This record gives sequence, structure tokens and C-alpha cells, in this order.
Amino acid sequence: MSIYSLHISRDLRTTYRQFANDTQEVPAEDHIMGNLFRKIADPLELQAAEVAEPRTRLRITERADSTLEKERQRLLKEP
Repeated sequence: MSIYSLHISRDLRTTYRQFANDTQEVPAEDHIMGNLFRKIADPLELQAAEVAEPRTRLRITERADSTLEKERQRLLKEP
């Protein structure tokens, strides 16, 4: 899952919470289960984002390195 997907997921969840709070009263048992789910899901989401960020940086670095190496090879071949 990319860091961008996590941001979109968070934004959608925030929007849904605001909409749900504005439009309907949530039964107590659903509220308890929803809170429990959020308490479990939120730390997992943060952990996934923390893990994804270094991976994303590594991919960008690898691509940049590859691009620089190709450019170096091209320049070495030129007379």
C-alpha cells in the first residue's frame, strides 16, 4: 500500500466520520464497536505509513541512481 493510498484512506474516513456525525445518531453498540475498530486500525495505519515511507524513498533513490548511471554511460560513450 502506498503512502498516498494511506492518506486517501485517512481522508475518506475523516469525511465519513463527519458525515455520520452530522446525519444520524449511532446506536450505542455500533459506537462501541466502531471505537474498538478505530483503536485497532489507527495504530496499524500509522505503522504501515512509517514502513511505507522508507520504502518509497528507497525506490526513488534507486530510480535516481539508475537514471544517473544511464546518463553517465551515455556521456562516456560520446566522443
